[in-house]
Amino acid sequence: MKIAILTQPLIQNYGGILQCYALQTILQNMGHEVVVLNRIKSIRLKQLILQIGSFTKSIIKKYILKRKDINIVNPLSAYYNEKLNTPIHLKTINNSVSAFIKQKIKISEAICLSRQLNRYYSKEKFDILIVGSDQVWREMYSPCITDYFLGFLSNKDKTKKIAYAASFGTSENPISYEGIKLCKEHINKFDAISTREISGVKLVKELFNKDASLVLDPTLLLSAEDYIQLIKEDDSVSEMPHDTLTTYILDWSHKKKKCIDGIAAELKLLNRNDIYPDDSSSYSFRMKSIPQWLASFRNARYVITDSFHGCVFSIIFRKDFAVIINNERGSDRFTSLLRILELEDRIISVDDKESIMSVLTTPIAYANVERKIEDMGNVSLSFLNRYINESN
Repeated sequence: MKIAILTQPLIQNYGGILQCYALQTILQNMGHEVVVLNRIKSIRLKQLILQIGSFTKSIIKKYILKRKDINIVNPLSAYYNEKLNTPIHLKTINNSVSAFIKQKIKISEAICLSRQLNRYYSKEKFDILIVGSDQVWREMYSPCITDYFLGFLSNKDKTKKIAYAASFGTSENPISYEGIKLCKEHINKFDAISTREISGVKLVKELFNKDASLVLDPTLLLSAEDYIQLIKEDDSVSEMPHDTLTTYILDWSHKKKKCIDGIAAELKLLNRNDIYPDDSSSYSFRMKSIPQWLASFRNARYVITDSFHGCVFSIIFRKDFAVIINNERGSDRFTSLLRILELEDRIISVDDKESIMSVLTTPIAYANVERKIEDMGNVSLSFLNRYINESN
């Protein structure tokens, strides 16, 4: 069958790229043809002003303050280039990251309007549409929230429609009052709904009076060996350090830095692998390639992260890790997964020395974790197989 995936824009976000790659790979392994719908944001004045401000700061740091660790990225990089008919971000975010997207993900032309999305979808004659995964139902991250509830399709459209591991990102409703009213008009178009958080199942019921299944993020449906094969494709990975304290921190603060420095001293791990520098911002950080990013977790002796997918890949590579909850980006993504895998004790507070010491001195019993992943993985694959193969 010909399947379309509608997910968040593939910008400079390792987890977002890899969850899309994983879902595509799983569907391809089932024998299907897969295309990712490249729905991107149109320019909004307020956001553009903020990005130009960040871009200006990066120029000052690089050329006036002579900072060598700063990359300059076009402030329009996440938006549509009508002349080239491609998303500019695939050309500017990072050569190796954009190369991974181009080589590993079959992606459509750039689509920045709902009517264009409808036109492309109709023209390509897809058999199935899958919305997911990641925070596709979090309005602040969405190019157009109603598109992710199938608002771009008419009620007469006969293709099968599935939400797989869709995420609100939080335990509270993240969609505006007006957005909810519009989405309620469209959610009945789904033939099946699943979320990756326990709270997501509850929110679907409370907001839309619909039932949803609980499934795994697609990254957890591939094995460590699947990702190791990607690592092997990058020759530079062989030069990366091993036995490190790997930190993948999206939002640095003085308290987090102090906490991590203390953990490094406690573990006697002087060999640090900080994936983002302290002053990182969306337009100044130095990105690793996807294989390098994966290798940072594979090579680690210990991981500290405030990222959901940083947590996921620590688990995939069987690493002891500590999680600093990132409330602004959505804490329920962490707590739900860790509750399912009985790893809630990996959560630390930067101010709580007792919780930190408990995590540092308690290795993870991965045999139990992997049994739970296998059980939930079977449930997740059964969900996909059932609704993909079920007759309309």
